[in-house]
Amino acid sequence: MDKLKEFLKTKKGKIIAGISLATVVIVVAVLVLLLTKSDQKGYRTISVSEIVGTVTAENNGKTYDAYANMKLKEGYALSTKSDSYVRMVLDADKYIKLEENSKAKFTSLDGSNSGYTVINLEYGAITNEIASSLSEDEDYIINTPNAVLAVRGTFFRVEVVLNEKGETLTDVYTYGGSVKSQRVLPSGEKVE
Repeated sequence: MDKLKEFLKTKKGKIIAGISLATVVIVVAVLVLLLTKSDQKGYRTISVSEIVGTVTAENNGKTYDAYANMKLKEGYALSTKSDSYVRMVLDADKYIKLEENSKAKFTSLDGSNSGYTVINLEYGAITNEIASSLSEDEDYIINTPNAVLAVRGTFFRVEVVLNEKGETLTDVYTYGGSVKSQRVLPSGEKVE
């Protein structure tokens, strides 16, 4: 024990002790990140990365201007005006652009462990890019007034439009990967 104490007092001993301590700290940090990441499902963070034009945020009955680097929580809705859009980042690997004249509400945030990322597109259009494929127990879902869309990892655009009869239609454009869709009937029943 005395030899170890003597060695740790030397310059070489201090360097080795410092490197050993740093290695232990790094290993513990990596293990904590890996263990907590595997327990969480859905997305845990969503932040606004870019705003062009007029974008408003709504939460708990309050409406205010959205801003860059704004952190959103479950229940927030964003709306864009004409010649406006907002870009968002979810967990650093999911990218969203809410286009002009659009409104979307975000649910299943904050690591709710539901396994679902749910975006309710009320009107307008939204482009989504999921860079990393989701695990089997996760889902990324876009709800529109007449459709439900689910993906694993893809690049796609969803647009809610009114036809000449005033009926709501959902157009889906898939640029990579695949999107599973179900039609929602006026009764609320979902069909493939």
